[in-house]
Formats: sequence, structure tokens, C-alpha cells
Amino acid sequence: QTSLSGVGEVSVWEFSGSDCYYMLYDHFIGNANCIHIVLYSLADPLSVQIQQCSFWLAFLQSRIPPVEPLGDSGKSHKPAYVILVGTHVDQANIGKTGDFSSKQAEDLKQKVSEKFGHVFNLEETLVMVDCHAAGSADIKALKSVIQQRKQQLIEGLPRVTQFLERVMAVLPDWALSLHPFPVVTWTAFIEYLHLVVNPLAGDEHLKEVIQQLQLMGEVVYLKREQEDLIILHPKWLCSTVCGFLLSQEFRNNALISGTYTREEFQLAFPEYEARDILRVLSALGICIQCTEAGQTEYEFPCYNGLEQEEGVWDQDSSFGGECGGVVLKTSAAAAHHLLSVMYPRVQVQLRRSVARRFDMECELYQWGHGSKLSYGPLEAIIKHSEDQIEVIVRGPRDAKKACFFFLEEILGIIDQVLLEMSPGLPMDKYIVSSTDLKGKNQAMQWSPRDTMAALLEDGWGHVLSNTAHPGRQETLTDLLCFGSSEVQSMLVAGPDLHVSSMSTVTRQSLCQLLDAPHPMGKDWCMLAVQMGLIDKVPKLDVGAGSYSQTARLLDEWANDSISTIGKLVTALHSLGREDAADILLSGCSLYRITGPEHEMCGQEDRPDRPHNLG
Repeated sequence: QTSLSGVGEVSVWEFSGSDCYYMLYDHFIGNANCIHIVLYSLADPLSVQIQQCSFWLAFLQSRIPPVEPLGDSGKSHKPAYVILVGTHVDQANIGKTGDFSSKQAEDLKQKVSEKFGHVFNLEETLVMVDCHAAGSADIKALKSVIQQRKQQLIEGLPRVTQFLERVMAVLPDWALSLHPFPVVTWTAFIEYLHLVVNPLAGDEHLKEVIQQLQLMGEVVYLKREQEDLIILHPKWLCSTVCGFLLSQEFRNNALISGTYTREEFQLAFPEYEARDILRVLSALGICIQCTEAGQTEYEFPCYNGLEQEEGVWDQDSSFGGECGGVVLKTSAAAAHHLLSVMYPRVQVQLRRSVARRFDMECELYQWGHGSKLSYGPLEAIIKHSEDQIEVIVRGPRDAKKACFFFLEEILGIIDQVLLEMSPGLPMDKYIVSSTDLKGKNQAMQWSPRDTMAALLEDGWGHVLSNTAHPGRQETLTDLLCFGSSEVQSMLVAGPDLHVSSMSTVTRQSLCQLLDAPHPMGKDWCMLAVQMGLIDKVPKLDVGAGSYSQTARLLDEWANDSISTIGKLVTALHSLGREDAADILLSGCSLYRITGPEHEMCGQEDRPDRPHNLG
């Protein structure tokens, strides 16, 4: 918390460019009611500047998914506000300091706007500063921009109530009294406010005030399975605790297994009571408590430096059981870093899933970039490498249904982590050849676009050719259902899903393509004709420029129960918009599960997911 001259009171959160801290950022980035400043160095080549800006904008995009109703070209109803700030003016060859006509800066702005202009509210003013000259015109211009945008944001927020002001007045003394551990449970927070602020404050008032305090940067609210925690001193959490425990220096000296007993962790971080700190780290998803041979331990996947042991996934070439899998990929600019920081959280969730199972024999072995999970006779290997996560499952002969739901359960765990950490990250699900997996060959993969197109063309019986191994052919039932007709009967194929099941991220991509007028008229208006909604065009065109006509058209068409994803793809093909059809084929679910087994696995329909997990 600080006060800037010309700006006023602000809460400044600085996010290090050091990737060892990225796994923490999802707890603090994700709200559109703030100003995001992306820094890049003018001393770098233009290509590096574009790369840096694209990385952080993709990072923000993954954290802040679009909100309906969508605006023109698919812009979110609540887009995040971003200022691009060029630093090191004194080292850049752009003429006089403050010369905003820099050709390089204009090129950067154009490139970034083309890619992210429909996602964010990008500041029009080109801001370039010399941080050594605190009183320069550049710094004053930056402060002026921040002040203007701050005022706009405040106007859209709830007013500060007297109750909130009184709570803010007592928090500093309370945090000081709790030194050196300024952490309380939600129950203790309620009891304290009832005691010193207002004994009649109801649940709704308390929930509202904690949301406002978090938005203002006064506290950090952490959800837990047992009881939620409230950090009354955010800087203590971010700098003193996580700044040290996630630093490269600490990681270099951490136990290579990533597993600590409470006593071992106490020795590694003696400044605080280990039990208390471990509760906080568990709430952040950094570690998880587990029991090994009757001893309580704490697993930190982010510290795990073990290599995969020999023989962990050995398989005889004559393997006759069931086998299948998928590879999750993303092409986002920040893909490598996003998946790298996400995978340790996946490992935490895998450990949690094992701890919850009491009805069958479970075993989980984890190393630096992978995990092997066994449930009775079923086995799965989950591996992360650069921009993908591979999931392969296998089981005994005739365990087709069990293997399918085992795979779905693991995908559900990964999906939950994606929802928590990167809800706006587009993720594609590539289907892996089960025949190749059984034969220990380099496995053929089919993209979601090709798989969805095949479902649309011939349904479950469509045969996909294996270009890696000509002569091998597998049907979609073989690939998606482990060859089980029983499993197939429980699924609704992607093309048959109602158009309302489309994710907001996919809708946004379609709006970006179809809202703009097409030189040959192949835009939303002609699509309305294809859909038989020509009489609705005048109504849909009202408010053009503020609302997406494509989104309105899809909403209107969704009122018909027979409006499916497959019919929309066909309409786009007829319109000659292969680009839009490919977006739809790649961005929609391949299937949806129905029936009691769906509930048994704990999977829920999540149309807001930006990728196509079943």
C-alpha cells in the first residue's frame, strides 16, 4: 500500500520475471478491476520486445477469461485494462527522451494490438520512461494515465461502506498483535469483527467486505478443504514466506525428493512454526500432506528433482490388455511456462485424489516431470514436457469401461487445475493411437479438429488412417471409447451437442472472425441467412459496435433445441468460412458423458472450459 503523487492511494503488486515464482501468480492475478502494467525494455531488439509483451499478455489472458455478453469482435464484457510501458529510454536509440513517435514503438503497438486488441483494453498512449529520472515528463505522463484509469475503475466499483472503513481501521493493529504469524481462519475473522466492529454483521456483509478487502490488496483469502485462511499481511506472505521458499536459492538446496517430514521442514525454515506455515503452503497448492509407511510427510512437487526410474512403465511388446491416452497441448505464447508451473499443482491434486480413496488399493509414484498412478489393476502414466501433458492408461483385457473412466478421472483432475490456474488458456486434446501404444511404437496422434471432423462425417464408426504406420486403422470407438460399445452408448458425440455447450473462449474466437465485415459478405449476416434467421438481422444489428452480432446470432439460434455444433460447422462450411469452422471443430468438446457413471467419476459438464476435455 502506498500513495503516489498525482495518483493517490494505490496497492502495488510487482510480479517478478523469475519463473520460480510463476506458480504463485494465479492467486493474485485474475481480476479485471485493476490496472495491469506490462514492462518491456526499449534496449532490446523489437523481436524480443514483442516476445516479452506477448508472453505476459498471454499469461494475463490465461488468468482472465472473457465474460459474457461479448462486445464487438468478441471483446469481453469486462476486459482487463493494460498499459504497455517501455523502459530504458536512456539506452534506446529513439532520439530525444519522451519522443513517442518512435517507429519501433509504433510497430510494437501494431503487432500487439493485432493479437490482443480484442482481448484487452490496451492503452492508446505509448508510454516510455527513463526510471532514473523520477521527475521527468515521461513519469508524469504515466502517472496521469494511471490516475485517469484508476478513476474509471473506481466509478464501476461498489462504494466504500462505513462498515468496510471500520474493518480497515482495526486490521493493522490486529495483524501486529498476531506477529510473527498474521494468519487467521475465516471463523476467527468473523468472531473478531463481531467483537470489535459490529456484533450484528451478517454473513452477506462479511462476505462482501472480505471480497472488497482482497480486491484492495489489504488481505489474501485462501480456500482450504478444512477451513479457509485469511492473510492479514499480504507482503509477509509474498515476500517473507513465498519469496524465500520458492526462490531458486532455496530450491537448489531442497531435498531432491521434494518430501519433508515436519521436523525436516522446521530445520529448513526455522523462523516460524512448521505446522502453521505448512497449512498456508497447502492452501496455496504448493505442498500436500501425505502418509507414507505410517509416517506423516509433506510433498512439495515443485522441489522434486528425481528422474523417472527404470522399469516404471515397462511393457511387453505382446501386451494384450487395454491401452489408450491423450496428449494435452496449447499453442499460447506462454505455453511452456504455464504448463511448467501448472504441473506441480496437478501432482498435488493427484496425491489428494489418492488420499481420498479408501475403497481400493492405490499407489502414486511421482518424479520431477511425471507421475505413475495405480488403482488396483489399472495403471496410468502422466508426463509433462514443454508445451504438453501426456496421459496414458492401461489395464487388463476386457477392462475397456474401467480404463475409459480411469482416463476421464485423471483428465478431470487436470481440468480442475486448469480451471483454478488458467481458466482462459485454450487447450487441445490430441487422441493417441492405442494400437501404437500396445506395440511400443511412436504413437500416432490425431488433432481435435480432425477427430471432430471425423465424428461429424461418419460418427463413431469412422475409420482414421494411421499415417505413421500405414495399414493400421482404428475407429473413433476404438480411440475414444477403448473399443467399448457400452461406453459409446453413454456418450453424446461432439457434433450432436447443443450450440449452447460452446465455451466462451471459442465463442470469442468466432466473434473475432465473423463480426468484421467481409469483402465478399461472408460474415455474421450471411451466416444468419444460412441459419434461416434473415428476419432477425435488423434486430441483431442494433447496437453494432458495442455488442457482438455473432454472439447475438448464436444466442438467438440457441433458442431452437435442434441447433447443434455439427449444424453450425456445416453452415460455416457452406458459407466458405473454413477458418471459423476450424476454430469450432478445435474448440468444442469431442463428447459429453451421460448416465450414472458420469456422476460416479465426479465429472461435471463445464461449458465454460476453453478446451475440449470430454
